[in-house]
Amino acid sequence: MPTVTNTPGRARLVVERWRARGAEVDLLCTAGGRTFRESFRFPDEVGEPVVAVLDLLAMVAAVSYAKAFAPCIVEAPDIALTSEGRALVESAFGEGMAEFAHTSGIVDPIVLGGTAHRPGARSAIPVGESPGRPLIPVGGGRDSCVVATALRPLDPILLSVGGSDAARRVASTLGSNLVVVDRAIDPGILELNAAGAPNGHIPITAITMLASTVSAILLGSPVVVMANEASASIPTRTVGGRTINHQHSKSHAFEMLLVAALHGIGSSAACVSALRDRSDAEIARVFAARCAPLHPEFVSCNRVGVRDGSRRSVRWCGDCAKCRSITLSLAPHMAPAALTAILGVDMLDDASQVGGFADLLDDERRPFECVQTVEEARAAIGTLTASASWSNHEVVRRLAHLAGPAHRVSQGALGDHVPSAVREAMGGFFA
Repeated sequence: MPTVTNTPGRARLVVERWRARGAEVDLLCTAGGRTFRESFRFPDEVGEPVVAVLDLLAMVAAVSYAKAFAPCIVEAPDIALTSEGRALVESAFGEGMAEFAHTSGIVDPIVLGGTAHRPGARSAIPVGESPGRPLIPVGGGRDSCVVATALRPLDPILLSVGGSDAARRVASTLGSNLVVVDRAIDPGILELNAAGAPNGHIPITAITMLASTVSAILLGSPVVVMANEASASIPTRTVGGRTINHQHSKSHAFEMLLVAALHGIGSSAACVSALRDRSDAEIARVFAARCAPLHPEFVSCNRVGVRDGSRRSVRWCGDCAKCRSITLSLAPHMAPAALTAILGVDMLDDASQVGGFADLLDDERRPFECVQTVEEARAAIGTLTASASWSNHEVVRRLAHLAGPAHRVSQGALGDHVPSAVREAMGGFFA
């Protein structure tokens, strides 16, 4: 995406220089005559080693505010980016906001304008071979549970941006302390949203990865290890000839842009995924078999994290796309009673859920959520149809005609940018 200078009809948002006070950092931007401040509290006092990563974080986090003024151009005369850094930000603003563009009807809702230029400075330590404790962002979901369990021999640092109850339960069950990065968005953006400003999905994982990388540098960790799986690279839908990936910031393409951006600024910490070569079914299998202590504690429900307290769920709501997806993933590897004990409800034996599960099996209706691919969902139905324990369940019986063959995402070994100790530990865990 080229630098945009002529922007008739576009609002202008300016990302200002962030401000640090000890461990607290305020990200500042102005638009529409208003100044917005997003605050982070990191695990230690920030300094020169994290300046360039904080610049990237400030740029990517601006999407939360720019979308309210869409179509919008984002400029940052006081933020310096390398060419690799610009490519990362452009990807977050472009492909990362494709879903928002679709749901809002705004073409190219956010574009990147001018920024200061930062010369490249390559990392002194070869990416992938740095010694030290890995840092694992834990949200409380299945995939980060798998990575945290698999890498226990490496004595990882567990971190949560926001410190959810589920993340705290997972860390406690694993016998680990949880490092919490506090994040507070500006309440003014919530007021604009309530008043009808454009609102929708943002590449939130990009913000998590950059905040985690800042934390890793401060804590002396050489690498942030994410739990982004193979299916995150597969578009959610194709609409009007344009592919839309709800999980773009979890994709392999975005990971490699981030690897390049961090390497280009001389970051002492890298950010990689340990599940990039694993399919949803493989991850579900090892979670069911090897993460039993975490079964009562993890949660992947959409409604746990909503800001509206009247709509928030404490554990599993049993009626959202994520609850259906995790049900379809785990059911082939668990008995009905065991899965019901986790979710509190047998969703596959509820006739009212047939339509929601059918959406997971349809290329044109697949939800804009972090769910398995249509092929993986159809394969799961095929497995359940052949299971004596599951075949008579209402949803399985009524969707049996949509069953597909066993599916496996084409596997390739984790790239060399992933530390060898992480590659070996993950390989052993999945063996």
